[in-house]
Amino acid sequence: MKKYIFKRILTMIPVFFITSIIIFSIIHLTPGDPARVILGDNAVESEVLALQEKMGLNKPLPLQYVNWLTGIFKGNLGESLFIDQPMTEIIWTHMKPTVSLTIYALLIAAGMGITCGILAARYKGGILDRIVTLISLCGISVPNFIVALLLMLLLAFSVHLFPVAGYKPMSEGIGIHVWYLTLPALSLGFIHMALIMRMTRSSVLEVLNSDYIKMARAKGVSEFAIMTKHALKNALLPIITVIGQTAVTLLAGAVVSEAIFNIPGIGQLVVTSIGRRDYMVIQAVVLVIALINMFMMLILDILYAAIDPRIRLDSR
Repeated sequence: MKKYIFKRILTMIPVFFITSIIIFSIIHLTPGDPARVILGDNAVESEVLALQEKMGLNKPLPLQYVNWLTGIFKGNLGESLFIDQPMTEIIWTHMKPTVSLTIYALLIAAGMGITCGILAARYKGGILDRIVTLISLCGISVPNFIVALLLMLLLAFSVHLFPVAGYKPMSEGIGIHVWYLTLPALSLGFIHMALIMRMTRSSVLEVLNSDYIKMARAKGVSEFAIMTKHALKNALLPIITVIGQTAVTLLAGAVVSEAIFNIPGIGQLVVTSIGRRDYMVIQAVVLVIALINMFMMLILDILYAAIDPRIRLDSR
């Protein structure tokens, strides 16, 4: 197991460098002079040159990349031209709402998706199975922002059960923090809940048709034990795959929910930074999100190997 984890960590090193090159290239190969865009058309040429020197834009691109990468290894992600705070503090301040929203949405998607998928497989062809199928089809078909607006209309404007928009940090209390995040988390996790439902249902049904399940039923094993100890355990790999991909997608897709519900998360920071061409912030945020996704994939690989030992044997 240790060798397997070590090999997976080694594969992350070239992925990191390739990702950093892509991020740096996309940002710096965008048409237009960032310094001139930031200062405006009426800026004096000397001011533009001074800002270019401050941002390091007067150096060759390979040297700019090396300097940026060297700063990252030293813990310096760069400096924002508009926010007078260290880059790590800027990212952490905006990352906390996004992480809270992502975790909450993932718990809703995974918890409800797995539960409903198991029940649909257990009562295949019944009313519950049809309801779950209908919900999953709606979740896949309806866009995220439409779900957000519908939930806002039904649960905020009509019933006044949740606040329409806004955000309260955890320092003001866990209850009010969760209360403000419920609507955004429901809208964000609805689509992924539908995907997990479908995957759980199909995976569990495939296992239930296996010979050893039929043998367990013939021996008189209870349906609860068959579903929990045998069927779900052997159907976990594809379900975990979908949940891992869901976690990555939720983190990146929180931008829409943050914009609709006015949450000061990382998505709002990226949109604001793009509008004012704060390139260092964009680079740092995209790189941090990419690193988080890489670590999520590493955790997913470790879970694969822990659940199915054949994966460790195949890697040898």
